[in-house]
Amino acid sequence: MPDGEYEAGVAMFDQKQLTDLTIAFDLMNAYNRMAQLPQSPAATKQ
Repeated sequence: MPDGEYEAGVAMFDQKQLTDLTIAFDLMNAYNRMAQLPQSPAATKQ
């Protein structure tokens, strides 16, 4: 994350809120990645 964006976040949220947001974003990212697994075709050995 660029320093300017981090500074803007610090101006709006305290440290706990930033930590909670980071955890929430990471968790959503993990769930989205897991949701894509069943849609991926299985690898075939040739």
